[in-house]
Amino acid sequence: MSVILIGKYSKLLEPVVNALQSKNLDLLKCSNFIKKIVVIVKDHREHADTEIQELLTAANIAAENIGAEINLPRIVKQQQHRSNPPALNSAEFWKRSLLIPYLDSLISSLERRFSDENIPAFSLLLLHPSNMLDMNTKEFKLKINDFSNYYQIKDLESEAELWYNIWKEKKLAKSKLSDMEMSEVVEETDIFFPKIKQALHISLAQPCTTSTIERSFSTLRRVKTWLRSTMTENRLNGLCILSVHRKLLDEKKEEMQQKILSRFCEDSRRLSLL
Repeated sequence: MSVILIGKYSKLLEPVVNALQSKNLDLLKCSNFIKKIVVIVKDHREHADTEIQELLTAANIAAENIGAEINLPRIVKQQQHRSNPPALNSAEFWKRSLLIPYLDSLISSLERRFSDENIPAFSLLLLHPSNMLDMNTKEFKLKINDFSNYYQIKDLESEAELWYNIWKEKKLAKSKLSDMEMSEVVEETDIFFPKIKQALHISLAQPCTTSTIERSFSTLRRVKTWLRSTMTENRLNGLCILSVHRKLLDEKKEEMQQKILSRFCEDSRRLSLL
């Protein structure tokens, strides 16, 4: 029953999980999507009788496939000195002991982490051109005031208006703007946009998920093969960085090749020909 229940709502949350682990993370879109999920989960909570019947049907099918049978736990039948959920049948028991507590916990966690109080914190991502140009100037200024007051970044409004106009004049395609990573946008803030740069640095430091750390572990598995098991730590770190940031490497491929060749030429290598 627990596996079927968790599997059902994990499928519902899977698109958000993937979005939160993507490079082009948009917390505002994720927050809005989460609110829609909360509405659905609350509806399931109100119609728990119908939901538990569907779960029991799915659980019984799964149990038959593995040659098992779903019964009430032995502790409910025999225990007399501890309070148990009052239940006349198995559906009532699983609803009160499993489904309702799980849904209440899920709703509480989602509402707490993606509450309206956190929207100003997520609004920093509006400084990304792909999000910014979807709004008009007046709407953008209102959003700027929200997160500039939240993070206490002074004089951000004056820079933000110029920042908006510069990207609008570039007239880049929506697809190209969407492919831009936040680190690439930060490079455009040098010298003339110190406050915008500060706000973007804050957005990059927001701990949304642990996907960046997990990415380094998966990279290590690909790079450190059996043929490379004796490499030094310095070389391993360099190869991992090249693997993680391979997009930047492709853009500056010729320049990187020249630097590598120049670095190898600096050391005199005495190779044995025999």
